[in-house]
Amino acid sequence: MRTTLNLPDDLMAEVARLSGKNKKTDIVISALQSYEKDLRKQKLLRFIDGDDPFDPDFDPIAWREMER
Repeated sequence: MRTTLNLPDDLMAEVARLSGKNKKTDIVISALQSYEKDLRKQKLLRFIDGDDPFDPDFDPIAWREMER
């Protein structure tokens, strides 16, 4: 997907220096992958801690019928 972003030059330069990546696309992809991994970890930790929004009484058939 092509997109236009306004990113701070100093932040991009620092991440490029730390990561060894010089292409902006590679830096953004790496950051998104890292963010995705962090979100998955947070979701897993919420599940382990019992804070998962899972509802044992959830009825998917009834829910689908309500959507119609």
